[in-house]
Amino acid sequence: MKQIYNYILIACFALSAVECNAQHQKKEDGIKRDSTKSWGQLYTNTSHVDESYRVLKASEIRPLVKHNYGPDDVRDVAEKMPHPQGGFTELYKYLRSNINYPPAAKKENIGGRVIVTFIVEKDGSLTDVRVAKSVHPLLDDEAVRVVSEMPNWDPGEEDGKPVRVKYTLPIPFRLEDKK
Repeated sequence: MKQIYNYILIACFALSAVECNAQHQKKEDGIKRDSTKSWGQLYTNTSHVDESYRVLKASEIRPLVKHNYGPDDVRDVAEKMPHPQGGFTELYKYLRSNINYPPAAKKENIGGRVIVTFIVEKDGSLTDVRVAKSVHPLLDDEAVRVVSEMPNWDPGEEDGKPVRVKYTLPIPFRLEDKK
């Protein structure tokens, strides 16, 4: 008896799957695809298509917007992003050797990661150094000091010409374990 029940149950599942597939096929038959149009520019035969497909018809994929930057505008992204001379390995060596952990911050056991933003100018110099995410005023001041004294970077480029680019740099302040 259990075997018959199992066979009936399997047959019901199979029939419902076939019916569901047939209904889905009817909906897809109502959508025609023109290969010359973008994905979002679907057109439909609305005689037997539900509302969700009409929403697809109304939507369009818009092209990427190209910003019209002036020659001295600051960019968030460039074709070739600015980078430290000698690479990031040299940058981290510079940070390790030039950060002076504030004694008061050490005493208070204050640590964390200060996020600093700055602009890499066309000549590679760093300007407009600011704290984007603060940890503590003592650590923030030290991070700004170190970045302000940093050697010039290789500037960002757009169409082979140097451009001004905004850059974000995390500066970690870690207290060494006394083990």
